[in-house]
Amino acid sequence: MTTGDPGSALRYTVYADAVTSGEALAPGIQFFGWDSPALAYGGEANPEAVWPDDAPPSGGVAKGLDIRPAPTSWGWGFFLIPTTTYTDLSSFSGGNLNFRIKTTYPGKIEVGFFTGSNGAKTASDVYLVLDPSVPTHGYRNDGQWHQISIPIS
Repeated sequence: MTTGDPGSALRYTVYADAVTSGEALAPGIQFFGWDSPALAYGGEANPEAVWPDDAPPSGGVAKGLDIRPAPTSWGWGFFLIPTTTYTDLSSFSGGNLNFRIKTTYPGKIEVGFFTGSNGAKTASDVYLVLDPSVPTHGYRNDGQWHQISIPIS
């Protein structure tokens, strides 16, 4: 496992139950909920409290995020941000953004990431809407665990 610089790693992991040997781990993840006033919550959860009597998809002890949105007409957001300001992930340009989700939320969920560099004026936010009425990328809102895999190009 390397921390921060992905170098020749096969995977770059932002947040996971366990880290596989040889993958790069994003350093010092911070959690930020966005709304004003702050009515929503997002942060690392005690999995036994959030998912009682429910084994995590990876088995064993899980890490998890407890996200309790309080959307208004203009939305709400939750961000995971590494403490480093910039990590070159160009070697993963043909990869996927992968995560697991368990929800019964009836609305659309927007998933995204920031790419490029502010300094080089190439910065861009990239978003994809996951809509429960049009299931794509493995997304379902049926209260079961689902693996989501979004191609990055």
